[in-house]
Formats: sequence, structure tokens, C-alpha cells
Amino acid sequence: MAETLIISLSICFVLTAIALALSAVSKRKRSLNYRKQAAKISRQTIATNHPMHRELVRRLGGDQATAQRLIKAAKLKYPGHKDTWYWEKVLHDLGRDRRSL
Repeated sequence: MAETLIISLSICFVLTAIALALSAVSKRKRSLNYRKQAAKISRQTIATNHPMHRELVRRLGGDQATAQRLIKAAKLKYPGHKDTWYWEKVLHDLGRDRRSL
């Protein structure tokens, strides 16, 4: 009886250790993918002649660096959309955040 309990606990311990190891590997892989995506986005240029870019910069009081940072952050958080979507998202979020003040 005691041997069965020890074997069962040992099996549970081993399975838990395997699950934790797989989780760590998966987390590391996601982290590497995020870093690759961030590096790719940081190398991209943002169209500064786009009408929405001009509107965003206007709303930010002329701060072009913040406009680019917000667009790059949106591209990292929501990958796979068209550029226009990112402009609309950032403008919408900025308006929403300013209304809540």
C-alpha cells in the first residue's frame, strides 16, 4: 500500500516536472518570437506623409517620436493588420484616453 502511494506520488512529481519544463520552453519560444518581431518592426519606417500620421502628430502637439513609438507599439501588440488599421487604432485609443481624463 505504501509502495503504491510512493510510486503514485513519484509519477505525479515527474509529470509535474515535465509540464513545467514544457511550459518554460514554450514561454522562451514566445519570448524569442516577440523579440524577433520587435526587431523587425523597429527597422521599419513609418510613412510620415500619411494624412493620419499628420493628424496623430497634431493631436500629440507635434511630437513625431511619440507618434512613431505609438504606431510601433500597436504593431507589436496587434500584428498582422494593414497600416491604416494601426493609424486608426492609435488615434482611437488616444481620443479614448484623453476623454477619460
